[in-house]
Amino acid sequence: LMKPILDNPQTASVTPFTNSGTICSFPQTLVDNRIFGGLDVNTVDSVFRQIDPSSALIAIPTGVGFCMGINWDTWKAIGPFDEERFGRGYGEENDWCMRAMSAGGHNLLVPNIFVYHKHGGSFPSEEKQKLMKENWEKLIKLHPDYPSRVQEFIASDPPKALRKFASLL
Repeated sequence: LMKPILDNPQTASVTPFTNSGTICSFPQTLVDNRIFGGLDVNTVDSVFRQIDPSSALIAIPTGVGFCMGINWDTWKAIGPFDEERFGRGYGEENDWCMRAMSAGGHNLLVPNIFVYHKHGGSFPSEEKQKLMKENWEKLIKLHPDYPSRVQEFIASDPPKALRKFASLL
């Protein structure tokens, strides 16, 4: 997971493929998926491990906080997650990734790793919805171009070919 950061100091964050990680989800993007084909996580990960990461790293507009490697030098340069503004969760990693890009860094999807994510386990549903709404508004106020960056990524769907490859199990 951390190799792209070690190889390139401009890499601010890295995120693997997962079953439930918005733009990094597999087999469908933006969906909380069950594990593909009823397989176990290790089998799905073994397919992703066949992808050569040096030829398939994908720039993403933001890391996904469930499993995100962070460049320590970037962290020191731009500061940590904004705990005062974002509190207990939702939006803090997006803000950090946007600040990292403003400082010349980039965020990557690491294509040769698949990590299981049990989405929604951190907060009760009502609290989650409240935090997501409040923190989305804060994020957009800080980074008005964030939604368009994400929508552009979704529309162009750079990981589509890799998801298709992995689904050929």
